[in-house]
Amino acid sequence: MDLAKTIAFGVKQTTDIWDILSYAKSPDTMKHLPVGTIVTFPSSGSDMNGSTQITNDETGENAGLAEVYPNFSWQNPEYMLSIENEALISAQMTAYVQLALGYIGLGKSDIAENTSLALMNTLLDNLDKAIADSNDVDARSTLMTISALTVNGLTTLGKAGDWVLYPLNAIVMDYCNVAYKPCITVIFPYWIKMIYDGQEEINSYFNKAFDVVIEGREKKDILKDGLKAIFKLYRKYNLPINYSEIHEVKENSEALQESLEMLAGMQSIYTELTTEKVMQMINEAIHGI
Repeated sequence: MDLAKTIAFGVKQTTDIWDILSYAKSPDTMKHLPVGTIVTFPSSGSDMNGSTQITNDETGENAGLAEVYPNFSWQNPEYMLSIENEALISAQMTAYVQLALGYIGLGKSDIAENTSLALMNTLLDNLDKAIADSNDVDARSTLMTISALTVNGLTTLGKAGDWVLYPLNAIVMDYCNVAYKPCITVIFPYWIKMIYDGQEEINSYFNKAFDVVIEGREKKDILKDGLKAIFKLYRKYNLPINYSEIHEVKENSEALQESLEMLAGMQSIYTELTTEKVMQMINEAIHGI
């Protein structure tokens, strides 16, 4: 899907599409050829959102686009029946993380937060049903629809989003040699650990999603319980909680630092990003805490 959207956008440009993907040049136009998506493996919502993520096979670089939306999306849950449980879990937990990232966006929005929370809870309920019965078309239909809604704007309506995790995730994918789905799922709790400073939105996520007690407690204890709850959720579905559980990571701090220089100038709405902070987060995501 991302390739289709990128090609449809690229043919309207007069410059090398990679220069636009890597933000070296601005696009000539945001127009693109008509694009339709047929969903067979719902996960990160590319079938309905405006984002793409593309890997340059020659250099290993990851880049992407925004605001290139498909003209239509065809959803038939029967196309999902061949997806085995392990792959289904990986895909749906990616959707879960993206919903959670929307929930913790700064600012108060009952619409966005209640929508995100309802979608997260409904996703987990129907994932359990789909795991228990691989022929449950209704459960898979619900999961397919939720995936399409993860980053289409509704779950961040009225909130300030923080998108720096996505280009950062692309760097980690390359450095750790991990695919998008397990990469962003694993890094999510470590990202929260790095940015957390008692923000009301993150406290609300811990409380509403996991019943973590907030009132009258110190920030460090809230964070500890919140991270513990996320890891427990991952363990329920036999997901890795650090990259070393996927495979041995060949670490090279100099190469990682050089890669992170590509993010120079990009800042988070939650905290000041420094190379040292980000490298510590990545090291924790590799080895665990």
